[in-house]
Amino acid sequence: MIECGQGLIGQAYSQNQPIWLNTISSIPQSLYFNSPQAKRACIQTALAIPAINGDPQLVFCWYSRQNVAQNPEDVAQLQHLIENVTLLWRLAQEQSSGLQFLKTQFCQRLASALSSGGRLLVHENPTTLEYNVIECCFHWHLFRVIQELATSMSSEDHDIVVPFLVQLSEMFQLHVFGPIDEWQAQRESRYHSRQDIQAEIQTTVRVYSVYIEI
Repeated sequence: MIECGQGLIGQAYSQNQPIWLNTISSIPQSLYFNSPQAKRACIQTALAIPAINGDPQLVFCWYSRQNVAQNPEDVAQLQHLIENVTLLWRLAQEQSSGLQFLKTQFCQRLASALSSGGRLLVHENPTTLEYNVIECCFHWHLFRVIQELATSMSSEDHDIVVPFLVQLSEMFQLHVFGPIDEWQAQRESRYHSRQDIQAEIQTTVRVYSVYIEI
């Protein structure tokens, strides 16, 4: 059991910020609690990042047997990934709870996670880490709410979902998610039938295409 503030994970948890350690083999146990275990496993570099800023509940750790110098860009990308996946997970919990939730906020938060807080709309070359959250959206069926709003008979629902669909179209035009055929190839190994993949992708594309034509 790791106490708050103890070891790499405990420090990242208590400080609520990433901690990057390298040359672990030369760090005394007084500074790195698991130094003996790391030496036996030939671990040279460790990175710990809290999952939720402001109120950490989980700490993700990465380890390497190579002595990797600290790279702020790598840390920032991982932080964005964790933040976006955490946000999507919360949306999935709201959707599956059966409780009422604000549709406008749902669309805004989903758009924020997909675009990494808008960063993917301005970056010419997004990294794989930044746009991989699209897989979470499919896995947790988060586009189901978007489809329901887009196919609703209510003009209020349409007003809510159109900004999201416009942003989604912009991201497709910027090739943020890559070609759809790549999605199919990646997801075929995870689904039992090709029809499931095609139906999910075609439904999503059809829904937002209707509004882009308008």
